[in-house]
Amino acid sequence: MALPRLRRLLAHRLVDVGEPGDDGRVPAVVLGPVAEVVALELAGFGSAVEFTDPAARAQLARLAADLRSRYGQGTGAG
Repeated sequence: MALPRLRRLLAHRLVDVGEPGDDGRVPAVVLGPVAEVVALELAGFGSAVEFTDPAARAQLARLAADLRSRYGQGTGAG
């Protein structure tokens, strides 16, 4: 579960932490200068976190495309 790691990493920037839903996901708000910066900070969490902000999602899509072009499709090519 990513929440304990997020709490340690973000401390006071992790706010409005809700209750777990039926699927185990916990809604929360992360404070930061802009959504794109927060997305890049938390990109290493991979699929353990889900972003709902459109700007954050777009930033992650750009990062994924950049990494894919550099490192290939997971085939060892690059």
